Amino acid sequence: MRSGSWLAAADRCAGPIVVVGRPRSGTRLLARLLREAGVFMGVDQSAGYLDSIGWFLRFVAPLVTSKWFPDWPPWEDEADFATFCGKCVDEAGREFFGDCKPEGVWGWKFPETLFVMPIVKQVFPQAKFIHLIRDGRNVCLSRNGFFQLTGPQADYAGWNVRVPGGGGCATPRYRDYCLAVAFGSSASHFWRTIDLADPVQLLANRFLLQMQSWVHCVSSARKAGQALGEDYLEIHYEELCRRPDETLKSLSYGLQIGWDEHAAGSDRGITPVRGATARLSLAEARDYDRAVAFGTPLLRELGYLS
Repeated sequence: MRSGSWLAAADRCAGPIVVVGRPRSGTRLLARLLREAGVFMGVDQSAGYLDSIGWFLRFVAPLVTSKWFPDWPPWEDEADFATFCGKCVDEAGREFFGDCKPEGVWGWKFPETLFVMPIVKQVFPQAKFIHLIRDGRNVCLSRNGFFQLTGPQADYAGWNVRVPGGGGCATPRYRDYCLAVAFGSSASHFWRTIDLADPVQLLANRFLLQMQSWVHCVSSARKAGQALGEDYLEIHYEELCRRPDETLKSLSYGLQIGWDEHAAGSDRGITPVRGATARLSLAEARDYDRAVAFGTPLLRELGYLS
């Protein structure tokens, strides 16, 4: 399973520390703070979001759009699965490390790694995961609801994902990936009578669909985290913004890494401002209200609603 020359660089460092969560939950802030604390976060980080492109396109996306998602089989029972995982890990690792030979601690940020945490743990037994959770009401309002499934339908830049299928190689699209993230299957066609292939219905129900994706992502990460014990850490974006020093000190203790207090203090004053619902049209407000009602059980469980 473990192969590739880049593993020498990985084995020389502690880690990985992997930042996961529902996209638009503030993981970029946490990735920046980890980088400032000396964690090697890869040579392949996207300029805007600090995502590891290698772990996204070469590892997470192929696995999430594969026939094995979401119920990963045991390695010993599925040789093709183990082989495919090994290929994905090797390609992602080579892109992530490049020619660098870091020392210290390494890790990456790509939110949807949450779906493949058991595989990461199988490959890297020392892996630790930070699940950053943000109020789902803010998440579904981010970008006014236009991202992933409800955003542009064109393939992500650089998208060239290939997965085993049909006796050869299948070529899932970025939209297939977005469906899997939101519903657990790229074969989803309808949800609550919403035609997921109809742009008009996607637009009219975009806040509800974003809340469904938030519920699915957060619940999936928490379920997988139960099996990881102390190697799974859960923090709230709002606490990171309100109490950066205390949150980061607690986090560094769980990760067993040092933390530069000056770096932590640089984010004092950041506040988790809620999206502007006052600017919503009547139809959008109804959609948003449906979204909040749908997410209420998990919002209440996480302490966002009393």
